[in-house]
Amino acid sequence: MGSNRKALSFAVSALPEMTKGMGVTIQKLPPGQRLVDLRVFSSEEGLVWHEGQKPRNAADLALISGKRADQGKAAPQWMTRKAVTRS
Repeated sequence: MGSNRKALSFAVSALPEMTKGMGVTIQKLPPGQRLVDLRVFSSEEGLVWHEGQKPRNAADLALISGKRADQGKAAPQWMTRKAVTRS
């Protein structure tokens, strides 16, 4: 997810293996924006964004699915809410 609150989900197989010192674009971001969160997860287990949330499956992630280096789409509410801490 970028600092502009746009999220992108793609298969890790889309990341090419580069030679040492070469970079790979993960998400296209406008000038002044940066990548603030990166998660690698198994599609079978799903994505847990905040501890205690239910695992998100492929249907939930379809909203933000795209190609590597795309700009991304507006992050769903469950990604942008602050984590609830229980005492």
